[in-house]
Amino acid sequence: MECIGNVKASLPSHQFKTGLINQYYSDEIKASVDNEPNDDHYDYSFTVEGRIPDGVDVVFDDRTVVFEGFPVQSGRFKFKIFLDIDPYYPESLICVEYSTSREYEMIIDSN
Repeated sequence: MECIGNVKASLPSHQFKTGLINQYYSDEIKASVDNEPNDDHYDYSFTVEGRIPDGVDVVFDDRTVVFEGFPVQSGRFKFKIFLDIDPYYPESLICVEYSTSREYEMIIDSN
């Protein structure tokens, strides 16, 4: 049996805002499912690997990954976000790419 559609987990390209040491920092990315009008019909599971500045927390909120806090170190911080999706209502005739990942960079400058 062939697939009638092809949906896939997707993370956006995103240039994170430049932050400052000891200044409140907040930025976010929002995941989606390509070729799917009902993005909210999936569970989203994230993993972040790499360097996040001390003082910045990573919060997972449904389809959104939020980075917020007061960074206490400057530099370039490279990390990778991994996304896995799980449909609430699996459809056997639709091909789904359940996982993806993307690399990002955050820059924190000294005051």
